[in-house]
Amino acid sequence: ETRGRQSEGSTDSSGAQQRRLGYGNLDRPRDGRRKQPSVTTQIIGLLAAKRAGAKVSQEVIDRGLEFIKRCASTDGSFGYQDSQLAVKYGGYFRASSALYCFLLAGKSDIPEYKKAVAWLDKQAPTKDDEGHNGTFTPFAFFSGMLYALHRPSFDKDAYFKSRLAELTKLQRDDGSWSKRIWSSNPIVAKTGMVAMGLLLPKGNLKVLMPEAVTPPSR
Repeated sequence: ETRGRQSEGSTDSSGAQQRRLGYGNLDRPRDGRRKQPSVTTQIIGLLAAKRAGAKVSQEVIDRGLEFIKRCASTDGSFGYQDSQLAVKYGGYFRASSALYCFLLAGKSDIPEYKKAVAWLDKQAPTKDDEGHNGTFTPFAFFSGMLYALHRPSFDKDAYFKSRLAELTKLQRDDGSWSKRIWSSNPIVAKTGMVAMGLLLPKGNLKVLMPEAVTPPSR
């Protein structure tokens, strides 16, 4: 069961949530920084755990969603921490993962959601290739596929076909994904994110998909 202790600096799995309604970045426990990618990733996991039957505190989820809302920028993109002006390097991963969390939490009517959809539609799915040496490109692939699958009135087939075509070109001979711009390690994590994204169009990873969602034609 998740409770989310309200102790500043706590980073253990049961109490990572911070006093300011976010989560600690588990990769940097010493400084306790709270970053939107950490929060959305954990919310996705908590929603999946709840769907699988685990006891998950709704308060923990709600507090995390409030933190994500505070990271919404004036242009519809998402910054890393708290309220933001327009973000020069707004990420496809940050936006699509936030939209997925809001949609599954029944918050698609909030202004932050609507502005984020408008922003995302103006971006290429490969947008995250531009910054951080493409570190977030594999994560953007997974979260983009995940949100596209759930998004109402969206051409899922066209989106999946174009993304799969892009990823096929980038696969290495050994089966992994590590394009030159994805220069940071570990390769296995990136390959894992891509692999999960590839499973989504086939209707797998059901714990992430409400029963009402019908996978696109294969």
